Amino acid sequence: MKPVAVEDFYERFCDESFDKHGVLKTFRPIYEENFNFAYDVVDEIARLEPNRRAMVWCNDQEEEKIFTFDDMRRYSNKAANLFVKYGIKKGDMVKVIAGKDKDKEGKVLSVNAKNHTVLVEGINMVSKHTKPNAQNQTGGIVSQESSIDISNVMLVVKGKTTRVGFKVEDGKKVRFAKSTGEVID
Repeated sequence: MKPVAVEDFYERFCDESFDKHGVLKTFRPIYEENFNFAYDVVDEIARLEPNRRAMVWCNDQEEEKIFTFDDMRRYSNKAANLFVKYGIKKGDMVKVIAGKDKDKEGKVLSVNAKNHTVLVEGINMVSKHTKPNAQNQTGGIVSQESSIDISNVMLVVKGKTTRVGFKVEDGKKVRFAKSTGEVID
């Protein structure tokens, strides 16, 4: 497989056709359900051309700072790692503490650290219109979970909500319930 140039990189995310004069005729975006612009696009450009200019920041004093795609990748990862402090992992039981599903509990299906969101079983249900496909030959309206901000949930341990702390036991970093001091895993 030949290496992809940044100029051709966009072709992964769209289907386009042109008429005989080279004018764009059709354009259709292509993206997976878990598409993440920071990860799928910015990080990939940072891998292909790390020193390529991504953004120029200017302030009122006419000072400017140039950010490369590699800078953006590093800052994005730094921000994502901050949310590890919440200590919420896939499979944990959590309680929603804000939003339309406040006080409901559910199991975490996935954590997206880059977007600071979690997908919780039975929480933030939305209706999605689907086209017929191999798994669902009739198509129609499907009800499914939608992600919520990780700051809107708290871990549930033995029926009580708690914040999460980290400590080292026997040379291994473990999570513990701050309300009881009990080790979670």
